[in-house]
This record gives sequence, structure tokens and C-alpha cells, in this order.
Amino acid sequence: MKSKVRHLVEQNGTYSFKPSRMMRAAGFGGKQFGSDLQAATAYIEAQNAEWDRIRNQTADPETVITGTFATLIDRFEKDPTWYGKKAQATREEIDYAFRFIRERLGHLTVRLIERRHGRAFYNKLRVDEGFSVHKTRRIMKWTVRLLWYAIEIGVRDDHPWQKLDMEQPDGRKEVWKPDEIAAVIKAAEAGGKADSGNLIPPRPSVALATRIAYDTSLPQQDILALTWEQFDGDGLTVRQIKPRGERNELWLPLSAETRAILLAMSKRKASTHIVVSEETGLPYTDRRIFSRAFRKARDRAGIAEKTFQDIRRTALTELGNKGATETEITKISGHKIGSRVIDVYVRPDKSAAKSAAAKRWGTRQKPKVS
Repeated sequence: MKSKVRHLVEQNGTYSFKPSRMMRAAGFGGKQFGSDLQAATAYIEAQNAEWDRIRNQTADPETVITGTFATLIDRFEKDPTWYGKKAQATREEIDYAFRFIRERLGHLTVRLIERRHGRAFYNKLRVDEGFSVHKTRRIMKWTVRLLWYAIEIGVRDDHPWQKLDMEQPDGRKEVWKPDEIAAVIKAAEAGGKADSGNLIPPRPSVALATRIAYDTSLPQQDILALTWEQFDGDGLTVRQIKPRGERNELWLPLSAETRAILLAMSKRKASTHIVVSEETGLPYTDRRIFSRAFRKARDRAGIAEKTFQDIRRTALTELGNKGATETEITKISGHKIGSRVIDVYVRPDKSAAKSAAAKRWGTRQKPKVS
């Protein structure tokens, strides 16, 4: 006689759970119960209830039914919020990470993933495949967000890899010297000649952005977004694109030289934005174009490996070396007091120790020699 319990199969007096193809794709596995009908019935009815809940909790049950990582990635990449509204550079980072995830996890059922699998995946990338800490963390970052998305669309109820312990990569320590900053500004303003013999036009926009970065420690994205309304003749009022502290709006003073350049430019401005591409007369909507122009100026100045982002560390380090307090530094950087900004960005040298000693003892006198 056929059982009234779905997916309960009896054969020669033994009972088993035989989930459908769709149930197996969603992570349900078969199970044998021998002759214990009561145990089989209780277990299978619970599995059927869970399956009904899964099918009914989302407007798109197919996403749950075929719940592999490959399917989840496909759905993520079609989502207008989680993927579509991201900047081009972010989407490229997602695509880069998803390529590795799809190759290694694509066939696995999302509902069956446990925390131990996260540790195994991390170790596989770091040990078996020899990926760097930075590369591994980048892949893990988007795997973790993919699992958050699984919760969002009803594939899972929990996040098994939340706060997974991972190694911290060594932070960058590069700091620009003042004469190196000056050399890049000069190279950008002058232009030059490429190895091919082609002339490289001057890039005053790159020189200006470099000046502003050195004065204010602002990240590249905030500098490229600056408008003339934010300049009051003495400094810039900035609302950070990436919030870092309790107060996101900052007023940042500018050096006399930068102020003079901006005041002269403001009289003949042809754009709402301060930093404008010479090629288009428009703001840099693609940061990669600006970055490429900056690297060319840096290379012509004979400076290797230092980045535009390193200018932020340089500005904050110089503040620390001149005796600025943590409160003063965070008022410029936009971070909260007590954040890791001091450890991450500020790389004090001997002058910081001398400044601290001067504050403690006043002007130091040369020791008397008896």
C-alpha cells in the first residue's frame, strides 16, 4: 500500500526517505530507517514541512530549488541593487572573485554549506593554491557577501561564514617625500614624451589633485567629486563618499599655494567640478583614467611603486610627526577617535619622538659637558 507520507518509501518491510530531484538539488539527502516506521514518519514529515517552507518563502522558488553556488552567482549578477548599482571597478572586483568561487564551489548546494567548509575553503586558497593573504581575503569577502545574498532571497536562514577568522595582510608603509610630491606635480604640469616618441600633454588636473591630496589627506574618489561650492577661499567642506566617523562632514584647510591656484581658477571656471579632465572638459567619471594619468606623471618623475593612496598616509604621518594629537589627526582624516587610523595610516619617524619630548620638557638644551 502506498504511503500517505510524501517521499516515504517502503520496500520489503524497510522504510526510507527518497527526496525528489528538486529536493536533492536544494540539499535534502535520502535516509534509511530499517523497520522503524514511526521514526521514518516523524523524520520525513519534518523534512516535507521544511521543503514546503522553502518553496513558499520566496517569489522565485526556482532560485531555491536549484540552489547551487553557480545559480546563486547568476542571480546575484542580475540583481540591480547588489550588483547593478555598483561602480564599474567594484563590479570588476566582484567578477574577478566570482570566477574563483564558481570554479571551486559552483557545484555545491548553498543550503548544505557549514562553517567548517569556510575554513576548508580559506585553507585551500592559502595553502593548497598558494594565494596571498590579500588575494584570498578578496575572494572570501565576496563569498561572504554572496552568502548574505542567499539569506536575502531565502536560500538560507543563517550565515555560516559570518566573522570567519582570517589573516590580516601586512599594511602598506610607503610614505612620499616632499620632493617626490613636488616632482610628480612638476611632471604632470609639464607633460613630456613617451618612449614611442609621442608627446604627452600637460595634466594640470593631476597636479591639482595631487596638491589637494597632500594638503588634506582626502582619498582619490573624494577629490574627483569636489565641486566649487565646497571651496570657501580658505579650505574645503567635504562630505566623505565613504563614511569613516560619526561626523561625515569635514572642513579641511588648504596650503597657501593651493589656495592661490584655486582662487585663480575659480575666476574662469567652466565646470561645476574642481578637478576636470583636459581631454573632455568634464569630471573624471572613470577613476581608472585619472589613475593612469597619475601613474604616467609619477613614472616620468622617476618614482616607482608609490601610489596616489599613499599620499593620504603621507599627509597624516606628517601631521603626527609635527605633534598633532589623535583628535587633530582624526578631524582631518574623518575617522572616529580611537579608530585604527593611527596604526594604519600614521607612520611616525624620529621627528615625532622629538616633538613629544619637546612637549614634555620644553625646548631641549644641549647637555653641559664638565
